[in-house]
Amino acid sequence: MRYLKYITLALIVAFTSCEFTDPLNDDLEEIGNEVNVEINYTLSDDDYSTLYDHILYRDSSDAANAEFILANKYFTDDIPATNYIPIILDVIRPNLAGAKANVTFNYNGEATKELTKIANADSYTITHSNYEQIDSTLGFINYFAPPYIPADYIPNILKHNVKYEGTNDTVVVEYLYSDNAVKVDFNKKINAELSESFENGDLGLFSSVNTKGSQSWSYVPKDNGAVSISGYDDVYYDNEDWLVSPVIDLASVTNTYLRIRHNVRYYESGSLLLLVTTDTNSDVSEAQWSEYQIDNPETEINEYVYSELFNLSAYDESKIRVALKYTSSVASSVAPEWSVSEIKVGNYGYSIIGGGDNYLVQQYYQFDSIDALWTPIDNIYRLNQSDFSSLDLNTTAFSESMPAKDYLPELANNLYPNAAAEGVVYFVYNYEAESTVTIADKLTKTETGWLSAYSYVQEAIEPYRNTDNIWRFDPSEIIEMTADDYQIVIDYVNSVPEYAEHNSSTYSNSEYYFGASAYYGNFDIRSGSFYEPVLDTWQNAVITALLEGFLPNKYPNATQYVNGVEVFYYITFQTYSGSSQNYTCTFGVSKDAPNPEFYLVDGPTEAE
Repeated sequence: MRYLKYITLALIVAFTSCEFTDPLNDDLEEIGNEVNVEINYTLSDDDYSTLYDHILYRDSSDAANAEFILANKYFTDDIPATNYIPIILDVIRPNLAGAKANVTFNYNGEATKELTKIANADSYTITHSNYEQIDSTLGFINYFAPPYIPADYIPNILKHNVKYEGTNDTVVVEYLYSDNAVKVDFNKKINAELSESFENGDLGLFSSVNTKGSQSWSYVPKDNGAVSISGYDDVYYDNEDWLVSPVIDLASVTNTYLRIRHNVRYYESGSLLLLVTTDTNSDVSEAQWSEYQIDNPETEINEYVYSELFNLSAYDESKIRVALKYTSSVASSVAPEWSVSEIKVGNYGYSIIGGGDNYLVQQYYQFDSIDALWTPIDNIYRLNQSDFSSLDLNTTAFSESMPAKDYLPELANNLYPNAAAEGVVYFVYNYEAESTVTIADKLTKTETGWLSAYSYVQEAIEPYRNTDNIWRFDPSEIIEMTADDYQIVIDYVNSVPEYAEHNSSTYSNSEYYFGASAYYGNFDIRSGSFYEPVLDTWQNAVITALLEGFLPNKYPNATQYVNGVEVFYYITFQTYSGSSQNYTCTFGVSKDAPNPEFYLVDGPTEAE
């Protein structure tokens, strides 16, 4: 049996935001364990932030909803206020057993489930094998770009790789895309991970290590820039000099080769070497190097030619350093002159022309069961890196300081300039707070521009009650009947002919069928003040008056449950039998509006 006891206290305190007054705390100490306090409270932006912290503290598994509340500062049908407002009330107003709070908050009921479904759609990623199945050239490129238009190929990929379950199945297809036209050069060459042409008048990326002799590698203005060394300067010298590269990361490289462009005069076998090491931390003398002999490349004066290709595929997917090692000696009476104008290290094969930087695209596709085809959904758009750049944003996610609603209308104008009035487009994007979540927004074209679903947010008010020092959503009503409430009963009696027939009152503010008086604000329960042939006791008279005359007319929209919580009505009324006495009845709803019906739960019992 649900029944509340109340201490009579004429105290209604209104709050806005987080401003509370100490006098209320003082009053509460004097009142005792149960209070009849009614608080009017509006959630502030700070409250949503506080709520975020406490949701995570209480249940870390609810992080996604916490992120949504922090990001948007509103509740939805899928993220109901009833689940979370008690948390913030426990924080800002604890220890108020018996109190009621009417909480105003932001609510967005616009297509929430639809947006949630869009944001959480399943995905399919276009893989390297998918590109190869389309075309060997596209398989080499490994991303879409003009003239390879994604919509020309993706439906067939989905047909063979995604199982559909019914009409309107939706999937997000993830693929790489470049805005620039692309083609493949089938003349093999080194696609360099390291490339140095010494055009800047120095050693470029390389460094010189001189281990013997006074000569060393130095820049020479030949072949558009080169570096050179010779152990001969009027006489022959002993020399050992290294030209050492920085670390070359081949993590994503296969079929690795090296080739240089150089000029060699006075070649001597064993004096020109290529060296490679995976020891990227030690100095030259301590690292373990593998040697490759550079065979006789004798050239004419100032004639620069390409060397043979050195196969370094043994170092695929590794980190390496390479070096050119030069030696000369007095004893040999031969000191080669070696000039190098280009060094390249990387994959040897076909090369991509055009294309350039690519970015991730996530395109929504829907299965059409009639035509048995996957087709792109034109009005659902997943933001990509290019879109953020077009908005002059150096990011790939919105945030609290950079809200999506400030930018999406501009993007909608750019992407859908010819959209008709009332046209709808959905944008899906990342939102970044403590973690990154995916959010969908609905934009509608109006006469003044694009209206974000976030603009549909409205204020809502819900009742909460503190029972046993725990705040709960409580849509129940507590009524102390006033003259206007008794008048509802009187008007009802006069509207029902068989009741009005037995109403002998000549006043418009009283009736003698149930015994209600708006003038005195009570039910007269003395014999003769109600129609005893049908209503044999005063309790029967009052209960029938409340069930038939008062509740259906006072609460014409009553329902059994609100947000899953059963609704009760606690009605306190006054009687007169020579002296006045207050009683309380509790009622529930047996049939929802329209034309609601009610039933007695408890009472009448003497009100305290």
